[in-house]
Amino acid sequence: SSAATSGGTLGYVVARIEFTNDLGTDITPQIEHFYLIDRNGTRYQGKDSGSSVFTGISNSVEQLKKDATRTYTVGFRTSDPNVSGTIIYER
Repeated sequence: SSAATSGGTLGYVVARIEFTNDLGTDITPQIEHFYLIDRNGTRYQGKDSGSSVFTGISNSVEQLKKDATRTYTVGFRTSDPNVSGTIIYER
């Protein structure tokens, strides 16, 4: 999805993420704690609401037990539709 801005086109890269809780304790993952870090070190914070691109996306808000795995759909707002990098979770 994209929208025009004064600086160019702004869009979302949407990723389906399989997250394994290896943080040592039960947690309730928050989508805004996922980050896409591109090759230049630019960080894009995860989102799952606030745009029509997220219509129909519903992520779990249940606690994730230690060592359990769950799938999330996360968007990263960027002007580069071909951005690539690493997705991390930070507490």
